[in-house]
Amino acid sequence: MLAEFIHLPNPGETIGSYSLDEVLSVSILGNFYQATHLGRDEPCLLHILPEALLKADPRFPKRYRESIEAQKKVENESLLRVQETTPIDGRLIVEYSAGRYRSVNDLVKEGKRLPSQNEVQRHLWEVGEAMGALTRLGQRHCFLSPDFLFLDKENRTRMAGAGLFQAIQYSAFERYISGVLVPIAVKKENRFMAVEILSPEIRNHKTPNNQSDFYCLGMTGYYLLTGRKPERHWELPSKLRPEVGEGWDLFLSKCLEPNPSARFPHFRAFLRDLESLEELKSKPQREGGYLLRTLSRVPVPKTFERHAGLRGLFFVRLVMLILAGVLAVATGRLLYDILLTDIGDDSPAPSVRLVADPGRADARILISTTNAEVAIGGQGQRRVRVPPGRPLFLELLKGQVPVTVQAPLRKPVRLVLRPQEEMREINLDLPFAFVPVVIRAVPGTRVFAGSQGAMFYVGEVGGERRLDLSERFLRGDYQLLAESEGYLPVRTRISLEEAAVDWIPRQVPLPATLRVVTNPQGAELFLRGRTVGQTPASIPRLPPGEELSFALRKEGFRTERATFVLDPGETRTWEVPALTPSRGTLEVALSWSGLPPENPGELRLEMNGAPLAKGGAIGRHIVRAGRHDLVVHHPDYFPAPATVRVRDGEAVSREFNLKPRPVRLVPRFPSEHPVFYRVDGEAAAPGEDGILRLPPGKAVEVDVEIRNFLSVKQVFRGEPNERIEFEVPLRPLPGPEAGAAWNPPYLPLPMVWIEPGNFRMGSSVEENRRLPNEGSVTSVRMDRGYWVSRYEVTQVVWRRVMDRNPSQFEGEQHPVDSVNWTQARRFCAELTNREREAQRIPPGYVYRLPTEAEWEFAARGGSSLPFSFGDTATPEDGNFQGRYSTDTIGGFSRDRRYGTLPVGRFPPNSFGLYDVHGNVAEWTLDRYWDRLPGGREVEPLNLSRGRGRAVRGGSWRDSADRVRSAARKGLPSDAERSSLGFRVVLAPEIPALLPVEKQDQP
Repeated sequence: MLAEFIHLPNPGETIGSYSLDEVLSVSILGNFYQATHLGRDEPCLLHILPEALLKADPRFPKRYRESIEAQKKVENESLLRVQETTPIDGRLIVEYSAGRYRSVNDLVKEGKRLPSQNEVQRHLWEVGEAMGALTRLGQRHCFLSPDFLFLDKENRTRMAGAGLFQAIQYSAFERYISGVLVPIAVKKENRFMAVEILSPEIRNHKTPNNQSDFYCLGMTGYYLLTGRKPERHWELPSKLRPEVGEGWDLFLSKCLEPNPSARFPHFRAFLRDLESLEELKSKPQREGGYLLRTLSRVPVPKTFERHAGLRGLFFVRLVMLILAGVLAVATGRLLYDILLTDIGDDSPAPSVRLVADPGRADARILISTTNAEVAIGGQGQRRVRVPPGRPLFLELLKGQVPVTVQAPLRKPVRLVLRPQEEMREINLDLPFAFVPVVIRAVPGTRVFAGSQGAMFYVGEVGGERRLDLSERFLRGDYQLLAESEGYLPVRTRISLEEAAVDWIPRQVPLPATLRVVTNPQGAELFLRGRTVGQTPASIPRLPPGEELSFALRKEGFRTERATFVLDPGETRTWEVPALTPSRGTLEVALSWSGLPPENPGELRLEMNGAPLAKGGAIGRHIVRAGRHDLVVHHPDYFPAPATVRVRDGEAVSREFNLKPRPVRLVPRFPSEHPVFYRVDGEAAAPGEDGILRLPPGKAVEVDVEIRNFLSVKQVFRGEPNERIEFEVPLRPLPGPEAGAAWNPPYLPLPMVWIEPGNFRMGSSVEENRRLPNEGSVTSVRMDRGYWVSRYEVTQVVWRRVMDRNPSQFEGEQHPVDSVNWTQARRFCAELTNREREAQRIPPGYVYRLPTEAEWEFAARGGSSLPFSFGDTATPEDGNFQGRYSTDTIGGFSRDRRYGTLPVGRFPPNSFGLYDVHGNVAEWTLDRYWDRLPGGREVEPLNLSRGRGRAVRGGSWRDSADRVRSAARKGLPSDAERSSLGFRVVLAPEIPALLPVEKQDQP
């Protein structure tokens, strides 16, 4: 499985608003740093949790913040307060109280001396009080180790990470530690691994409780007292340090009980026994506290356990264990007598008999090996189990009898017994059947082996890189562990039979670390030409055994070089007490894009943000060696930056090309309308300050387009950085003129001028497929001209005026459909208001729906035939169904059309209007009445009779005879259909027409 590394920053780096000064401790749950808050310029303790942990449990940060919020109720100085939690670059940054700290783990790792008994007692007391206060909130630590304990400037113990492990789902924690490999920066014996600190019940997926923290405290206390971690068979502290009192043995044994119920019941009992360690005396016990742990498993009443101390519980359990031992000895003797009365119920083989009377036996076999089995005879052999130390009596009947004695994990012994010989006694102790195992590894590798979870030390590889374990392993399955200073531990599982095994572990060397210190600080550190940090620097994860070439470079100083070959896991320091300064020559030359400035005295040269020279003094300079950022300034030119690298004793030149600043054109006009600019024909935009930048030193044409006004063009010529005020004259766009076509600006709605004239409205009775509502034929005179839209109102026009598009058949050039009469009038009102604000509508004119007379006059295009284009109609003439003829009755075509088509697909009428026959039926202004007025009328209009509104022109779903010029029908004004749209006219206003907000309903 590929391991995902935890990438945590190194000292000297900056993350967010924090500068990392030093790594205080390292754990699977992230690193603790002594950091500096750059905004407040004060030291603080920082905990950085890796991104992999947050990915394994995405809800962990929310639960952890809730835990931190609850801890504000605890008043205890030993509990470090979290000031802020911040996610940065996928990691979680936890800032603790301000101040300088050092890790309690350093008390052991420094190796100068171990903490005294009193110091360890004080550390545990202060932490115990803090954790006791947390239990009242239902919170625990569960992951406490020396890596989470710190000392402040007053040498008080402070605890971090409270509630951290409790906020992580254990299943997510398992996924995290199984998929993450933490770079090991310290020796294994000086660091608690991922699950070592966890109590047994947590490792076995059981719910943690307060007793889980006592286990962590016991691990931490043992480590501080002895400098070792309590392995599976740990030695008593009093044996490792003679000055340590025996009370510590009992106290730590109570903490490290595998059964949580055998540990302290609460923190009051923990602190009580911690305070009275001198009174907890006992005789020396077996190595690893075995007797203490055995006694702790003897059950006693819960009430007594809660109130008694360690000493009282020890003696009560000892008495109960003695009584149980006496009973066990008596029971064993009784069982021995019962088993001795019979050897077996199986029938003997023909050649031999088993007897219970020793007087009749020919041979007696006494076996001391446990679980031994005796096989007697050949083909029909008999197998008998023999208890150790009990004789097996045999009566041999004939011949020679083969006997095989075997036991698990022992070498078998084969005998041949003869009945003619005198009875003899055979004593057997079967030797173990060892499987030879040879381990070949790095000298000094310590090898451990075990099965079923228990690991034992079996030996160390010598200088010949070979460890021979010929008499250490029996047949079976084992787990091997190889550990060596500076190498990652290697584990494997082997299954041993009879054949010898040769194991060569693949030992991966641990990376080395190089610490680099210089005076002054801030030198760039390079490894093989690649930058790896800045001094003071700590470079981890270096390959051991390789020749590594380093270089130190700092601006103004000569380069220092060194080569190292580091051992696996080694930490070495390269100290350079004083870097050697270096200098070189810098020559500056200037060039200009365009004419040079008239005032060269305002030139300025800056180096690294500080003034270096000005005016005519810009030229030759002696500067320190290194990388320099140069900038040449002049008020009328853009700053010219450059980066130079000056080498020791060498001269370097740099030419700066100064580009003039643009002419600043400031347009001024009394309008809030949108403005568009073009400079020499190319679109341009002013800056946020409203100033338009123009190239200096040449003539530039500026075209200003202002909505609803005529564009203005003017030519400008200016000097670099010159400011020109431009008063833009405003002339409104002209409106429509009678007799000419018109298109409202900024809207694709071309309109055709319709001259005044006369026409016959409706159809005669001779017209084929004519309906009664098309009569009586009325002679109409149109006294005033008007404009009518060349196309039915399209969806793009509707959207620009009304925003929303209600159409079922979408397409920008399709006619808008599914609009009712009121919505069509509202569109006309919006368009009228827009054009009136721009002062482009002739007096007395408005945009509105056409009257029936206006619609038919424009649609006929001067024709009196059924269609504007003639007597007959086919689908090639418009978007409708079937055909029309004066001789036949039209029907629907075989290939019927469905839906609207883009406007303008079919030929226009003689007035230039498109789609007056089909596509969508068109609303008119009139109410619908089932008869035309007849006679002679001047611009007839019906606003009072009938219900609904008149619809003209037919649609895509109508047959050809229903799209004739005279065809008409009525619909409710709230009808919304996919076959219903409209076109607009710019025509005289009708005073009797109610505003759209007060219209009458059908």
